Amino acid sequence: MRSKDSINYETIGYISGTCGDINSPTKYSFIDKTPIFNTDLYYKFYFGGFGESAVLKIKVFNLNYLGYQIYPQPANNVLTIEFDNKENFESELSIFNLSGQEIFSEKTSQPFFKIDVSDYAAGLYVLKLKKNQFSEPIVSKIIIQ
Repeated sequence: MRSKDSINYETIGYISGTCGDINSPTKYSFIDKTPIFNTDLYYKFYFGGFGESAVLKIKVFNLNYLGYQIYPQPANNVLTIEFDNKENFESELSIFNLSGQEIFSEKTSQPFFKIDVSDYAAGLYVLKLKKNQFSEPIVSKIIIQ
């Protein structure tokens, strides 16, 4: 079962078979074939008349084929940039106005940046992400409302 709020669950599939018991546990696995990307999801198993499993909270990222994602577009308050950084390399993000002036710069070893853009003037900006010292920078336009 899956939920976006940990309260209201929907059935997303079934696992056939017989449950184990306290002396002979049985392992199960399940793949959500239609995950909801970039949001917290809550999963639990329902064991017929025997109750439910503990809740597992996960977030499934869709980094698309480029290895990064920028959202929301346009941004109002917080701009999120998520990218592949399994090796925890130091990454650097810069934002430029259309005059070429750097208005934001930050480094992280995390696979994301969250930037408060609420004080930025509405308009078009240029984002430059250098994922690590070995990669070419990613350049993208962003819109702030």
